[in-house]
Formats: sequence, structure tokens, C-alpha cells
Amino acid sequence: MKKINYLLFILCIFLIQGKVMAASIGLSASSSSTRVGQAVTVNVSANGLAGKFSVTSSNPSVISGGTSGDWIEQSTKSYRFTAKSQGTATITVLAIDVADEAGNTFTGSKSITIQVGNGSSSNSSAEKSKNNYLNSLSIENATLNPIFTKDTLSYTVELEAGTTKANIHATTEDKKASVTGIGEVDVNEGDNNFEVKVTSESGATRVYNIKIMVKEFDPIEIKVGNKKYTIVRNMKSITPINGYEETTIKIKGEEVPAFQNKITKYTLVVLKDNEGNQNFFIYDKGKYILYKEYTFNKIILYPMEYKNIPKGYKKTTIKLKEDEVVAYKLDKDSNYALIYGMNIETGKKHLYMYDKEEGTLQIYNDEIAKKLNKTIEDYKVLIAALSGLSTLLFLIIIVISMKNHKYNKQQKQLKKQVKIQTKKQKNLDIDELM
Repeated sequence: MKKINYLLFILCIFLIQGKVMAASIGLSASSSSTRVGQAVTVNVSANGLAGKFSVTSSNPSVISGGTSGDWIEQSTKSYRFTAKSQGTATITVLAIDVADEAGNTFTGSKSITIQVGNGSSSNSSAEKSKNNYLNSLSIENATLNPIFTKDTLSYTVELEAGTTKANIHATTEDKKASVTGIGEVDVNEGDNNFEVKVTSESGATRVYNIKIMVKEFDPIEIKVGNKKYTIVRNMKSITPINGYEETTIKIKGEEVPAFQNKITKYTLVVLKDNEGNQNFFIYDKGKYILYKEYTFNKIILYPMEYKNIPKGYKKTTIKLKEDEVVAYKLDKDSNYALIYGMNIETGKKHLYMYDKEEGTLQIYNDEIAKKLNKTIEDYKVLIAALSGLSTLLFLIIIVISMKNHKYNKQQKQLKKQVKIQTKKQKNLDIDELM
């Protein structure tokens, strides 16, 4: 019986020790090395433990991820760490507030080191060519302007009237690079824009832009100021302005495309200068006025000149989106200016106050200015009245002073005569006594 009890006692001790020995932290990683941009999975086991654990990287700039405090209870949790740069980082799991099955406080930690390489391999993009330059670029039976160089990205070509096809040729500087946008393309009268895109072996891209201008048959030439223009008749190269509808009008006996707006009542045509620049112009009985509109906090404005300039303001110009626009300022250095123009959406014309710093526009309210001017005029009247009163008082004082001076003089003369008479009387009295 004693022998059985002894064996049971020994067995209990071993069971208790087994439970104590079973309380531990487990840490493993899916790999001890990785490359930049890839991820590593870290597994944390709480064997016979429950509580908060932190799982952190010693160098987040190399490997980032983990948690500063996570509850794990007799289980295993996985955490994802991402390789950011080449180097070495240590992943550590630390018991923060942890107890074993018996309720005893558990402290401890475990670490594992991860090596991060630069991501190079036989097929990595680091070894792939980044060369995305063209070696040649040309248009069949045409001349590029300017002459091709691999660093120049924009070109123009002029083709004869009636041309409907163009053939774009290009070769890459690097044989491993690819090119798109070459071969035969359709062209129309006017401007035609094309892109030749070069993609390097590594995936880097470079775009070369070509504007192919096909001459017009019998172009309609006009003059605005001292500058020559031609009327653009190829609508494919034109993006209509919002609110304007396409129509046709007659200029110099020929029908040309135009745009009309029922609200503004304007008719717009597109003119092209000798450099190939296209702009909308208002056409009105043979006259052409450059049309530019600007959008401010939902107001679409067409600036115009104003005849009745507000008092104190002077005519000047300001820049709106690189354009010079007529405006009116109290001071040339002010951030505020008045702009007169039409709201394209309503057709109404107003004076607007433009805030250069905020880039905002609102209808100019001259009510305050009028009140201020009236107050100034009232003060002017009051000052004039006070000035007149002051002058009158000054004159009265002068008159009174003159009268006082005359009175004082008379008094002095009277006193002098009295003294003389008194003296004579005394002398007469003396003579009588003698």
C-alpha cells in the first residue's frame, strides 16, 4: 500500500512539472531570408499561456509589421512582415501581461533574425534595361520639324492638301525595347495628333508626340490686327466649348463650321495662326474678337472691357491662366481687382471682384462704396459749414476787438482831458486865493 501511494505521489509531481515545463513561447518564420518587396510570415505560439504579447521588428525600415499588443491564449497566431529595404532585422515576441495555467505571471521573449536581400535575381527588373529611347523617327515623304534627336519629344509635319494617309517609321535604340504607334495612319485636313510610345525591357515608357498638319484646299485667309490666320474647317481637331452647338456660317462666300450659344448669342469660329496654334474667335459681321472664358467657383466668365469705371479705380491688366485680361484696381499692388464680363451660363454681365490670393470671383457689390462716398460727401458739407462758421466767428472777434480798441482809445483821451481840466481848475483856484 505504501509503495502504491509513493508511486502516485511521484506521478503527480511529474504531471505538475509537465504542466510547468509546457508553458512557453514558440516563434518561427516562413523564411529566414527574403527579398525587398516580399513578405515573411511569423508564427507565434502561446504554449500553456494566455495574455498580451508584442511582436515587433528591430528595424522597421528593413522589415515592417507586427503588433504592439495582441491577446494570445494557448494558440498560435500568424503575423505578416514586409521587406522594405536591404539589411537585417530581428523579430521579437515579448510577453507583456501573461500568465500560465496556474495563474502565475509569465515573463520571457523569443527572437528570430531575418535577412533581406536587394531583390536581384537572374530575372529581376534591376538587371533589365531601362533604355526607352528611339534611335530614329520619320514620316514617309515628309520632313520632321525639328530634326529628330532622341531627347526631343515633340515634332510637327506638314503634308499636302488631299493627303489621307501617313506612314510613321521608328526604331528603338535598345533592341529589347518595344514601340507602338507606328505604321500607316489615317489623317484629315487640319491638325492630326499621334503618339509613338517606347517601352523599355524594365517597363519604363517614353512618349514622342507628332502633329501632322494636312494643308487645306483653298484656305480662307483673314487678318486680325497685324496677324494672319486661316479658318479651321476640320472639326475633328476641335473640342467644342460647353454650351455651344455646332453649326455653319458663310464667310467670304464659303460655308465654314462654327459654334453658337443661345444664351450669349455669340457665334464662334476657330482660327489658326502661322505657328499652327488654334483659338476660338467671336465672329460678328466680318470682325473677329479673341474668345477666352475662365472658370471660378462655378462661374464661367468671358471678360470684357467696362466703360463706367468705378470712382477711384484705374484700368490695368492682370494674369488669368497666363493670359492678360483687362481689370480695374484701386492700387496696382493690390490682390483685389474688378473684372467686367459675361456669365456664360446666364448671359448676364456684371462687375466681379477677383481675389488673386484665393483665386475666387464674386459679383462686385458697390453698396458699401456708395454709402462710404455719401458719408464722405456729408462730412465735406459739415466741414465746409464749420469752416464758414469759424470764418464768421473770426470776423466778429476782429470787429469786436477793433471796437474795444477804439473805445479804449476814447477812454484814454477822455481821462487825459479830465486831468488837464482838473489841473487848470487848481491853478485858477490858487490865483484867486492870491
